[in-house]
Amino acid sequence: TKAGGGVRKCKKCSKPKPDRAHHCSICGRCILKMDHHCPWVNNCVGWGNYKFFFLFVTYVALYAILTALISFFCLLFGPLLEINEDGSAFSVYDYHLLVILLLSTILSLVLTSFWSTHYQLVSSNMSTIENVEKKNPIRASAYSYAPETPKRRRGSGGDSSSDITSSTPSSESHAFDLGSQRNFEAVFGEGSWITWILPIWTTPGDGVHFETSV
Repeated sequence: TKAGGGVRKCKKCSKPKPDRAHHCSICGRCILKMDHHCPWVNNCVGWGNYKFFFLFVTYVALYAILTALISFFCLLFGPLLEINEDGSAFSVYDYHLLVILLLSTILSLVLTSFWSTHYQLVSSNMSTIENVEKKNPIRASAYSYAPETPKRRRGSGGDSSSDITSSTPSSESHAFDLGSQRNFEAVFGEGSWITWILPIWTTPGDGVHFETSV
């Protein structure tokens, strides 16, 4: 919403722009609670698919770690670790395992770091864009996550700083931070942990209205 309480519209697509929505220049439309545009899945990650994206990163990271561990133990204890007739200690198959070990180790480190970043975002109920805006005082100064009062209304991700209240978000918390457990429930739902780890739709809400802590 605008500072005056009116409906905020995107200056690029001229459509209503809810709080936490952002316009993706690649997709050419506004994405509800947009996190980022992912080139690896060729799609925007936002409110509608963030749970599936987070699970995808989790599963791939675990797979890379498992592959690295299996490759390591195969090289360490495998029966192929014998001296060949030419005096070499590795066969061609061993070199293949070594390459797999190196690649899976690199992927494990990269994906684990990426997963850790998004875990922190989920636990604080923030998107990547909101986190960048929060850390960038120049961009973040145009956005306000304050309580909705007659003089100040929350807004996020606007195209123009003149449309919403100018205020720098606190470095400790923000209006959408509901506490760790409720922040996870905002993405995964209030069901059991089994429904959390399965790639099924459990995200609550409509992507337009969000509960705040203030």
